[in-house]
Amino acid sequence: MISQPLIMKVGFLLNFELMRTRAPFGKIKMILEYNGANYNGWQRQGQGFPSIQQTLEEALMNLFGKNIHVMGAGRTDAGVHAINQVAHFIAPKDVSTYNFVSAFQSRLPRDITVKKTQYMPAHFHAQRSALTKKYIYRIWNAPVASALRAPFSLWIRQPMNIERLNRAARALLGTQDFNGFRSEGSAIKSTVRTITEAKFLKSEDYIEFHITGSGFLKQMVRNT
Repeated sequence: MISQPLIMKVGFLLNFELMRTRAPFGKIKMILEYNGANYNGWQRQGQGFPSIQQTLEEALMNLFGKNIHVMGAGRTDAGVHAINQVAHFIAPKDVSTYNFVSAFQSRLPRDITVKKTQYMPAHFHAQRSALTKKYIYRIWNAPVASALRAPFSLWIRQPMNIERLNRAARALLGTQDFNGFRSEGSAIKSTVRTITEAKFLKSEDYIEFHITGSGFLKQMVRNT
């Protein structure tokens, strides 16, 4: 009779061998930065609706001549930018023999940057391996609008009370059911999430809202 711990160990070894067979050259983790103004969010939308995922996959097709699926740690909405978006894809060949980042970047538009790549073990998954995710919303809080800051911030001319905003933000902290904050159209098993940071910071005429958590529901932060 096989004990339960041994069954679990055998199952893990079988899964590891299966993953290694499916990804003989490993997985490549990417740290991405992008300006989302010209895209309909992260997820591939179809013809006529450009997305970050689609643009990355088309660049990889041009580079390797194969259809390659790119998985992101999260799905940013239309117009949302990213500073350190994590993504991965299964390497179709050994890319350690040349400057893969330069070759990949040369096939991407200027509003998407591959900041860093790293070989990862077969069990790594950009979405499922993520421990925390963070959003930052910027507000330009001044009597006069800023032409240069407009693409990356919301303009509110009336003075904002930081202490009052932070009192409200503290209600978001902890592990809670955020079902009332999500938008329709997402198939998920649980609407419970853990928020570890929710605060407003002021720097001169800039106000930033920082929110960090284990994960977010569809448009949860935007609805917050």
